[in-house]
Amino acid sequence: MRRVVDLEGFGLAPAHAGQAPKRLQNWLDELRDPPQLKRYASLDDVAARLIKTNPRLAPARAQFLAKHWSKPDGAGGFMLLADPAHKLRGPTLYRLDEVMAVWRKVSAKVLHLEAANSPTLAALAGDIPLDEFKARFEAFADWREKIIDEAGHMVHHDQPEQVAALIEGFCA
Repeated sequence: MRRVVDLEGFGLAPAHAGQAPKRLQNWLDELRDPPQLKRYASLDDVAARLIKTNPRLAPARAQFLAKHWSKPDGAGGFMLLADPAHKLRGPTLYRLDEVMAVWRKVSAKVLHLEAANSPTLAALAGDIPLDEFKARFEAFADWREKIIDEAGHMVHHDQPEQVAALIEGFCA
């Protein structure tokens, strides 16, 4: 792998051992009763869901995305084209020292694209000041970051042309 592009951040606040019992219990509960994706009555409802997550999204773009983000469910409604397994959390805790040891071995160039108005990275950081949280990315041998203005949580929905141009330029 020569290049990695990250939209909006990765990593978590470090976990502590006291979180392990609850984490394991939640994982076992989710295995017994896996998360499900919501079904929608219409494409308009899918578009409304997109706008709820991203109020910046123009209705016409939300309609376009709804057609590509869902499919008929066979019962007159629509289901998202997503795997509900992405909602599952693993049984192990997030060990920052282990993660950074892996990141130090990454030789690929890494481009981080972050929306100026997105709460995502701050939410991942938790109680850690954002500058301190971002310092961990220095573990990558070749890390670069671009902040995209006029964009929120779904940066690729808000500024698709700019995101595409940055990715194309980075991967060329």
